[in-house]
Formats: sequence, structure tokens, C-alpha cells
Amino acid sequence: MSKLRLRRPPRAFRNRNFAWFMAGCSVSNIGSWMQNITVPFVIYRMTGSAAWVGVVAAMMFLPAVPLAPIAGALADRCDRRHVLMISQVAQATCALGLWLSWLFVESPWPILLFVSIGGTALVVSSASQQAFVSDLVPQSDLLSALTMNSAQANLARAVGPALGGLVIALAGPSWAFLLNALSFVAVLVALGQISVPRQTQRVPHEGVLREFLGAVRFSRRTPGIAVAMLLTATVGATAYPIYQLSAVLARKVYEVGPGAFGLLAAAFGVGALIGAAFLSSIGSGWSREHLAVISLAVLAIALVGYGLTPSFWSALACAAIVGGSALVIIAVLNTAVQTKSDPSHKGKVIAVWIVAYNIAFAIGALVMGVMADRFGPRAVLVGAGVVIATALAALLTSPGAAASLDGTRQSQEEVLVYANRP
Repeated sequence: MSKLRLRRPPRAFRNRNFAWFMAGCSVSNIGSWMQNITVPFVIYRMTGSAAWVGVVAAMMFLPAVPLAPIAGALADRCDRRHVLMISQVAQATCALGLWLSWLFVESPWPILLFVSIGGTALVVSSASQQAFVSDLVPQSDLLSALTMNSAQANLARAVGPALGGLVIALAGPSWAFLLNALSFVAVLVALGQISVPRQTQRVPHEGVLREFLGAVRFSRRTPGIAVAMLLTATVGATAYPIYQLSAVLARKVYEVGPGAFGLLAAAFGVGALIGAAFLSSIGSGWSREHLAVISLAVLAIALVGYGLTPSFWSALACAAIVGGSALVIIAVLNTAVQTKSDPSHKGKVIAVWIVAYNIAFAIGALVMGVMADRFGPRAVLVGAGVVIATALAALLTSPGAAASLDGTRQSQEEVLVYANRP
């Protein structure tokens, strides 16, 4: 008789340091997504303004944009574990500030302040966090580690909003903020258990800003990267701010409570998980050109459907499709950028790509918030779908534009590991 054997855990988890880090990040990311749905909920409840929701969403990223060159330098020149510890303490302090401001002030202004500071701490440490994963495992386990890092982040996108909606409904928004503050303890404990040699790179001869501007010029002059940057900005400005507008849709259009709003927000994360599974399952059988075209078409249709559907339950399905298709296109574009960059300046080009996304998201959140107040959230969703469809038409009618996303071939498993980078 054959014995029933359990499948071995992914290779990366055989490394003690990586297992500790993933455990801490999983708890903290769930707490962060609880806060991410609570903030637009309380802002819209206090102000009744979608524009205010857009402003707060934009301020999560906008203040950190000028610090993008510094973020890359910190990852290369400082102890990454120390950078992450300082960032976690800063974000936990801001979450406590949100908790106290909701209890004693109930004004949008302190929420705007703490969201801005916490978002800046997150963005500035993002390059260090991504690089830190490679410090925790040997090179042979790196693909497994990056894949598991992406998987836990997308799982948090599904679990956190659903749990956040439940907490808001049962205990109130203050508890969502407090639980997020406490969740950072998990990462700090994990980092305290990790012991790795200090990983820094040789300090470059050129200044940080000059190197960053050089990466901007390289990105603009390289066809595949230039196309990827433009599409990233388009998707970042139209698809991802929809997540924040879901608070407006839940209350103004579907007239549902915080629990149902949590489900609506969680649908994006569920879709992202499905999108990640899709990328992993198809292997290297599809080119980036075809993946980009198909995912943009699906995204455009899903956004229009999200705006037109009269039912809350069909809205859940549309939100999931938006989340999945947006993840696929961003993952494909990120991979195009990485494979077309020389290893000597890949990090700086990725920093430019992140800046393009952050600026586009901030502008998109502001504009879509104002437009939702004036024309209604449904019209904004349909308009976002039309913009994506227009970008797809431009991609298909520009000679060689879609094909330029290919070049150096790379498996879709490798596409997956970049799925959580934006």
C-alpha cells in the first residue's frame, strides 16, 4: 500500500529568518488593510464628500514622491533591518494617532495628517523591505521567497478588508485603528528574531538625485520601458483609486452597512489572489504582449460593468474582476521594466516606475473624488473604463508598442513575484 504523504512546504519556509518575517508581515498587512478600508469609511461618514476621500487617498503617497531617490539609497546604504524597524514604529505611532483622533476629535484633518506620515514611512521603506526578502534566503530559494511574499500580501488584501468591515460593524472604527497599531508588534518581534549580516552595496560615485534623473532619461528612451511606464500611470490613475471610492458606492449607491462594505473591499483582494494564481498556472505559455492586451480589455469591461450594475452582489463580482485584471497588468508591466533594465541600474529604474504609479494614483484619487461628487460614482467608474479602453486602443494602433513589452523572455512565475510591487 502506498503511504499518504503531505506536500512539503514551499522551499523558502525552510529558512528560519524568512518564516519569521512572513509571519510578522502577514499579521501586520492584515491590520493595515483593516485600516485602509476604515479610513475612507470614516472620512465619508464625517464629510459626506467623495472629494475628501480622494484627498486622503492621495496623501498616502504624494508626500513620499520627492523622497523616492532616498528610499533606494536607504536600501543600498543602510542596515535594512533597522530601516524596517524604524518604519514599523512610525506606522504604529500613526495608527495610534488615528485611534486617538477618532476617539477625541472626529475631524478629517488629523486623519489626513496621520495617513500622510504613515504612508510616507511605508513608501520610504518599501525598497528596503523588497530587498530584505533576498537577504533572508539563499539564491536558490529566492523565487520561492518572492512568490510567497506576494501571496501573503494578496491574501491580506482579501482577509483584512473583510475583517475590518466586521470590526467596524461590531465594535466601531476606533478598534480597527487600534488593532492595526497592535499588529505592528508582530513585525517588530519577527525582526528581533532575525539575524542576518548587514547587507549594503558600495556607495555609488554619483549623487542620489543625479542617478535617479539618469534612470528617468533611460526609461523615457527605452521603448518597452516607456510603454510600461505610460500604461502603469494610466492604470494607477484609473483602476486603483476605485478601491477608495468603494466606500462612497457602498453608502450612497447600494446603501449597505460597514459589513457589506468590507465584503466589497475584500472582493478586490480575492480577485488579486485569483489573478496571481492565473499567472502562476499558465507558466511561460503567454507573451507579455498578449497578457497586457487581454488584461487591459478585461479591466475596461469590468470597470464599466462595476459602474452600471444595479445589484450589490454583481458589484462584488465586478470588483473581484477589477482586482484580478489590475494585478495582472501591473505585474506584466513591472516585469517588462525589470527585464529591459541593466542590472547595474535596475533598482533605480524600478524606483522611477514606483514614482510613476504613486503620482498617477494620487492625481487619479483627487480627480475621481471630485468627479464623483459632481457626477456620481457610477459615472466615474464608467469613465475609468473608457480611459482604459482608450489606452488599449492606442496600444494596439501604435506600431510595435505592445510587442515592445516583450524582448527578454521571462516565465510568468517570475512575473508573479513582482505582482505586489506597486
